[in-house]
Amino acid sequence: MEEHAVLLNNLNSLQWFNREKLEYYAQAIHNKGAPMNNCWGFIDGTARKICRPSENQEEYYSGHKRYHCIKFQSIICPDGIIVSLKGAYPGRRHDARIFRESGISEELVQKTCFDTDDLFYLVIKDMG
Repeated sequence: MEEHAVLLNNLNSLQWFNREKLEYYAQAIHNKGAPMNNCWGFIDGTARKICRPSENQEEYYSGHKRYHCIKFQSIICPDGIIVSLKGAYPGRRHDARIFRESGISEELVQKTCFDTDDLFYLVIKDMG
């Protein structure tokens, strides 16, 4: 399993993920009613419950969720394919901090197909 972890930890390793695919995804989202025509995916944070740890309890306790957990951040395409999965992070961390620490923003900029001559492709983060 670890040999394939790079496939979900680095967008630059995805050869099939190119401008044509972004256009396809953006069109699919737009066809479903999104007002923009350049959104190709969605960033989502997930908290998974864990047993109360014997050490560093406060690091893993999410005051928002009111339980101990670890968090993951993913980018999902409209067809359900997960193109990035980052984590695990302590449950106390806010989603915005996880986004900064994950480095996904830099990976998106490095991936040349995200900034084209006529259109900048983007992902949308849920606000819940």
